[in-house]
Formats: sequence, structure tokens, C-alpha cells
Amino acid sequence: MWMRLQGHCRLLASEVGCTVLDVSSSPAPPKQRRSRQGSGACCIAFAGSDGLRAEPTSEAALLQAVLGWQQELHLDHTGRVLSCLQAGSVGGLVALLSSLHAGATLLSPSDELLQKLCVSRANVLACELTDLETLTATWSQENCPVRPQQLSAVCVQELTGQWPSLNWAPSHLRLLQIGVAWATALPRMAAIDLGRGSSAISAASARGWKPLGSSFSPASSLAGYILGHSEEHEKSFGPNSWPVLCAVVQGAAILAQPVAVAAKMVVADRLLPPLAFCQPLWISFLVLLAWLFLEQFVRVGVLALLKWLLIGRYKEGDHDIYSLMYLRHWLVEHVAKGTIVDQSAHQGSSMAFLFMRNLALKAVGADVSLSSVITRRVVAFDLVSVGDLATVHGPRHLTAVNYGTRRMVLRRVKVGAGAYVGPNCTLEPGCEVAAAGYVEPLSTVHSKVVVDGRVCGVPAQPVAGADASRLPTKEEARCFRNKASAWAMGYWCLLLPKAMMPFLGLIFLRLLCGYPFIEERTMHIEHTDVLPPELFSMLQWVPLIAFAVSMLNAIGQLAGTALLCRLLPKVKPPCTYSLLSLRAQIAALKMSMFKQASEMMHDASIVPAFTRLCGATVGHGCAMSRQALMLPETLVVGNRCFFATDNILTSVEVDRGEFKVPCVTYMSDHTFLGNNNHLPQGLPEGSFCGVSTWLPERPTEPHYCYFGNPAIKFKRLSSQAAGKTNQGPEPASCLARFWHHFSSSVLDVFLYRGVQGMVTGVAFVVSRTSVPEITSVWQVCQVLAIYLAFLLGSWFIFSVKLGNMLFNGKAPRSNAYYSTTVTRWFTALTGQKRVFKLPFQAAGSRWQAPILRLLGAKIGQRFFCMNEHVLFDASFTEIGDDVTVDYDGMVRCHSFEDFRLKFTHCKIGNGVTIMTGAIVAC
Repeated sequence: MWMRLQGHCRLLASEVGCTVLDVSSSPAPPKQRRSRQGSGACCIAFAGSDGLRAEPTSEAALLQAVLGWQQELHLDHTGRVLSCLQAGSVGGLVALLSSLHAGATLLSPSDELLQKLCVSRANVLACELTDLETLTATWSQENCPVRPQQLSAVCVQELTGQWPSLNWAPSHLRLLQIGVAWATALPRMAAIDLGRGSSAISAASARGWKPLGSSFSPASSLAGYILGHSEEHEKSFGPNSWPVLCAVVQGAAILAQPVAVAAKMVVADRLLPPLAFCQPLWISFLVLLAWLFLEQFVRVGVLALLKWLLIGRYKEGDHDIYSLMYLRHWLVEHVAKGTIVDQSAHQGSSMAFLFMRNLALKAVGADVSLSSVITRRVVAFDLVSVGDLATVHGPRHLTAVNYGTRRMVLRRVKVGAGAYVGPNCTLEPGCEVAAAGYVEPLSTVHSKVVVDGRVCGVPAQPVAGADASRLPTKEEARCFRNKASAWAMGYWCLLLPKAMMPFLGLIFLRLLCGYPFIEERTMHIEHTDVLPPELFSMLQWVPLIAFAVSMLNAIGQLAGTALLCRLLPKVKPPCTYSLLSLRAQIAALKMSMFKQASEMMHDASIVPAFTRLCGATVGHGCAMSRQALMLPETLVVGNRCFFATDNILTSVEVDRGEFKVPCVTYMSDHTFLGNNNHLPQGLPEGSFCGVSTWLPERPTEPHYCYFGNPAIKFKRLSSQAAGKTNQGPEPASCLARFWHHFSSSVLDVFLYRGVQGMVTGVAFVVSRTSVPEITSVWQVCQVLAIYLAFLLGSWFIFSVKLGNMLFNGKAPRSNAYYSTTVTRWFTALTGQKRVFKLPFQAAGSRWQAPILRLLGAKIGQRFFCMNEHVLFDASFTEIGDDVTVDYDGMVRCHSFEDFRLKFTHCKIGNGVTIMTGAIVAC
């Protein structure tokens, strides 16, 4: 359009002899600019409130005005200007000339698209006051689907009254007025309270505003809040936010986490070893089990007490982030972490665990039936309702809280009796799955949607009507509930694996000193933490013993999983069992143990061999990472396949109290799987699945790609396009192959965990050497400080320092499978996410951004995220200002297509919102 306009103007200029200025070009050099200042004059005609007006001006004055507006609006080629003004008006000319001169995108929408699309994408809005009042009325509504979170400036023409209430406005918004003498004057800025109307004119509002392209600060954005010297406005998250108070309280709660872990280690140090020397080992083992069992009950009790004291019952509403309501909610969620309410579950979870968790959920106010199966993390308990024999699968959250509008919005979520919600589905707050409803895996149900039949897709669309046979009777629900309560009596058995490692440590301590009992005089209460003198002379061996015990525990877990999967009865599809039957629980046990072993190995090269050892059929030349769910005896994998993480490779379905295995999962030769795919029947030869793909049936045509839900089918544009078949990793030397297998399968799986045990052993030696016997409160604090220092120090050394040294943003962008970049990446992730984990959880607080910066990410200001592991490749991630990440959102910057590890620099712009369950894969 501009080219046609330019040509028409030049033709007109040649006829009448006037001067035309092309403001779409960049400014001329200084010498040429001086020679052109007096080249001629032009007259600008525009439509005003009193009719057509004309203003003579020079080319230099016009260019100066355009540059002035461009500088004030911080326009560049990435900007988007939405102009609702007439093209011939003064404001319309300002928007047009400034945008074209800066190379920005000028949006001129129709009335239908104005509120739906363009406003949500614009950076600058130029409009009349009446248009702003209309838009404000829409954006101020609680259920407004689109709000202009990326908007940085609003230019209003000829303001004569008061500004409307702008409670919808983002914190960085600037308000400017377009005067009539626009060609010679700079714009005027209005400083107003965004929650009230005002017509005060001042330039003070610009001091706290940051441009769209603001640079990222390497320092923490929290320091100004704590010290009270931040230039950022205190109410940046809303008029009712208390960022300083929240930062202090959340910081204390976050720091209390490693302190609590250190306190547990102090108790284990001072009570368990003396007890093991005073009593038979079997009594020590029972005491250890009782301690773990009691700890779970105490945690749930504290959570319930805190929830009812701080919140009472959750109610629907709309609150500012960092408001007092948000702070109370965050504290409850923070205490819930580590309890049975927060522990991960899946389709193979024990019925004892699921029933006990339902009891805990009811204790904190959730309206869940004891006959339901919930494998999701529940948030805002009182607003979540799950009916009889309903099934809600994870791993995503079942939450009644949404932060997509950069506010804390509470809406009720209902799942009716007999309903089914498949794995990796997203239920937005405010939606409802009616009785007998069915949501297929990897689907998204939006707010205010009622699912009364079978739905599938993103967003969920009806695919079939309601099935009345899914409605359970009261007798069925009661019978299931009674049988499940009997299984719950065996919950303590689930704590046996957790008790094995400390118990092995006690056995080796007994063997080390060869002194099974303590003299009677040391049994008095004042000597409860004493150890035999013989042990003190052998303390230097404790770190090595801890190293060996940790490795033996890992080896024992893998060997026990393979042995049980081989010896226990196998499932023969197609079959259907009652979820409470022994056969179903045996199959669930195998799935759970294999999942735990898979999480331990993760990216190890021994994963295919271990999967084969557990009963699956796996071909040659395969590479597999940790899978979300798998029943080994029902999986068949061909040759030279590549499977990334978190795929569901089984047809197992837990629904309405039944455990169904309809078929074997066949993955043919040369198949590739990305992340979070669900493939119950498998794939044909040469197929490719990207991210979050749902294929309920096995495709028939080979060498095709599938992506999303419903799956998009297309030809693969890589080596297969030329008629070649991917033959696996690139050839490598024997040394490169040896190091790849040793690093990923021995170093990452066993030796790293041995180092972790050794660190604990060194802390034990330092504690016992410094304080052999506790006789005062000060000595308790001293021992606590020792364990706390080793806990935080090991995380900082192995996770932050060593992790960033092994893998950082300087890594090559494309790497062969057997390259050292891949092994260093595996080792860094093992330390950061699986062995030396973050000792405190800071999601939802201002402390999360500094922690992510420590791991190599570039984080802008006012970052808000509800996930601990939001960044998979922190070194390649750059996040702008005012970015919001809702529950289960994630950013990935790598791919493993064609057996090559490829990294992409991912930049998230200012004001971006990553909604619930969304994955940004760059």
C-alpha cells in the first residue's frame, strides 16, 4: 500500500511542483541533512474537531517531530502500532508517519477484529477518548478473554475530560496526549492512577517505565524490593498487591525448606545410629518405618491446620498477584509440597496410595469421592469437585487457580460421577466435565465449557455423544470404596524402598566398628546421642561407606525392578481386570517400579537394555530416555528408534474402577518420538511424532509425521524426503562410544549418586567430630548449621558451578549423538534435576528469577511463574519483562531429531503469557 501511495504522491508532485517527504526512509547523514533543511516547505492538511485545518511546516521540522514521537514511543522494526484514528487526522498522521519511519507494523483493524486480535498484539494504541472508554469497559470485565498485556503506550487525541478507569492496564503502560501542534511539539505524558480517572498532566509517569527492548539485568530484581530502593512502582502487580511483604514472608518460607531437611538429618544422625547399637537391627528398621509413616501424617496435619487457619474455604474471585490472598494461598501450597497431596501419581499407582491421598484431600477441603482415582496435583482444594468412580489422570495440575491474565483468578472445576479425564489433559478453571463425560488424552477444556459427551482436541471438540452406561450406581461406588479402604491398610509397604538406604547405612556402621552394643552406663537420657568409641577411630571410612551404600542402593533398585518384572505374572492383552484385583495391582506395581527405575537412569544408554531385561522387546541400535508410563511386557520396539522423554507407550487405561489393557504397543523400525506423546497402539515404520501428539489408533502409512491433537499428518522434510531411511547415530570412534556409555550409564546413574552419599557422609563425620555429644541448645544449632552448609554447598558446587561449566550457552548448536557435548549435557541435567536438586522451591515468588539466573538463564523484571522446572535449557533461554507462566507451562530449546542434539536460542518477549499446559519448543 505504501509503495502505491508513494508512487501516486511523486506523480502529483511532478505535476504541481510541490515537495514530498518520504518518511519511510532512514534519516540522512548530518551533512546531507544540513543541505536539505531549506530545500522547501510543505503544508500539512488534517481533519480536526473544527473541520479541515492546514499547518505550514518545513521538512526539517516534520522530520524532527517524527523522530521525537518515535523516540518517545520507543518504536523500532519490532513494534506494532494500532491506530483507530482517521488517516487524515493529526493523530492518524502521527501514527502513520512514526510507524513507517521506524519500520514498525501499522495495524488498522476493522471493528470486528479490534477487540479480538489486534489489541492483544499491539504495543502502541492511538485512539479517540470515546474509543478508549469503549475498550476499557470491555477489558475491565472479569471474564474478558483478551487483555492488552503487551501494550506499552496509549496515545489519545484531544483529551478534554478525565481519563477512564484503567484497572485493566499492565504495570508498564504510559498514557500520552496528541496535541494540535504535533509538528513542533513533543507529546505530553499523563501521570494517573491506573485504578482511578484523572486528567493531571505530568512527565513523572515516565520514570518507572521501561522500554520494550529493555536490557536484562544480571543482578536480582528482588534486591530493590527488600532494601526499599527500587524504582519500580510498588503496586506493579495491582493496587492491592504487597510485593515487599510477600518477598520477605516467601523468602523466610523458602529458606525454611533446607533448614527442615537439615533438621531431619540431625535427628537421623543423633538418634538412629545410637539406637542401632543399642537394639537389634530389626527394631531399628521398624522404628525407621514408623518415623517415615508418622512424618507423612504430621505433614498432612500441619497442612490442614494451616489451610483452615489462613484461608478457611476457597471462594471464587479475582485477586492481584502478591496480594494478601495470594500470599496465604502460596503459603498453603508451599507447605503442601512434599506431602502425600503433592506426590506424583500415574495410572500404575497403588490403590493404597490413591485412597490415602483422597483422604488427605478431603481433610483439606476438597470435594472428592473416596471411590475416585485422581493422579493429578490438586490446587485450591475447596473449588475442586470429583464424583464417584471418576478418573482424572495427570501429570498436569487439577487446579481452580489461573494466572493467565496476570491476576489470581479462582473458578470452580467439576468432574462428575463416572467421568474420565485422560493423561496430560488441561482443565481450565471454570470448566465442567459432566457425569459420564469423557475427555481424551492431551485435550484442553477451556473455561465455561461443559463436557457432557466425548471430546478430543485442543481446544476440545465433541466427537461422540454421552454414554449413559458410564454412570455408576451408588452400590458400585460403595463397594469400590470399601475394598479400596482395605488396600489402604498396606500403605506402609510403600515406604519400604525409602527406608532401605538409611537401613543399609546402619548395617555398615555396625560392621565397621564390630561393636554391637553400648555399655549400660551410656543408656541414660543424657547420653542418647552417644556412639561407641570404636566407631570414632573409624570415622574416616564413613564417607567411602556412604559412597558404596548409595551405589549399592541404586544397583539394588534396578536389579529388583528387573527381577520382579520377570518373575511376577504377566499381562496378556486384551484383558480387563478390576482395579482392586490382585492381577491389576501386580501390573500397577511393575509399572510403578519401572517408572522409578527409568527416572533414575533418565538419558542413560543402558535404558534400552534395561527395558529389554524387564520383559519388553527392543530392537538393536535404539536410544531411549525416561518414559512417562510403560508396561514392559506389552511393548515391542523395532530397530534404530529414538524415544525422547515423557511418552506414554502403553495401552493401559484405568477407568471407572477397571484396569484395561486392550492391545500390545508396536513401535516399528526407525520411529522417532519427541516429548509428551501418547501412543497406545504404536507407529508404523519411519514415523515421526513431535510434541504432545495423541494417536488413538495405529496409522497404516509409513514414513509420515504426526503432530498435536488432533494429529496433523504431513511428510517428513529431512533425510526421508530424499528416499533415505534414518540409520541411527552418526559413526563414531570406539573411544567416543566408550565414553558415551560410561558417562551416561555409569557416571550419571551410579557414581553421581555415590558422590551425593559421600557428601552426606562427610557432613556426618564433621558433625560427630565437632560435636561428639550434644549438651546444649547452641550445639544443636551448630550441628544444624553443619548439615545446612553441606546441603546448600553441594547444590551450589555440583548443580550451579559444575553444571554451568559442563554445559552453557557456548555449546555448539548441532551435535552428533556420540559427541562430548551430549554427555556433558546429560551430566549437567543429572546434577541439576535429579541428584543435587534445588534445595528450596521458589515457584510463585520473586526469588525464582535470581535462581534461574544462577543456572544461566536471562530473566527480565517482574517474572512470574508457578513451575519449578519451567526452563529445560536455561543457558539458551532469554525471558523479557512482565512474563507470566501458568501451571505446567514449559520452555524447551533443544531437539534430538535424526540422532543429533540441536539447540536453539529461545527469546520470550515482554508481556508474554504461557498458558496452562503450554510448551514453547524452539
